[in-house]
Amino acid sequence: KKPGDYRIHRLRVIHLYEADYNLILGIFWRKLLHLAEDNNILNPSSYGGRPHRQALTPPFIDEMEQEISQLSRKHVVKFDNDA
Repeated sequence: KKPGDYRIHRLRVIHLYEADYNLILGIFWRKLLHLAEDNNILNPSSYGGRPHRQALTPPFIDEMEQEISQLSRKHVVKFDNDA
């Protein structure tokens, strides 16, 4: 391959391989995720990227817990662990 030589038969086609490979990985990951969901292998507290669950639900639940504790004037101790 020479710089500035734009003849189509001289160019390498790498991006088609990458696109096909990513498609195959995506299909495999989707099947694997649905299989794990059907067999209850996944942690119930994980939400993002799972079928029939939204990533916005955990922050909404946290906000609702905070609002309820303020309205009922109860103390809340919360521990978030990302490890």
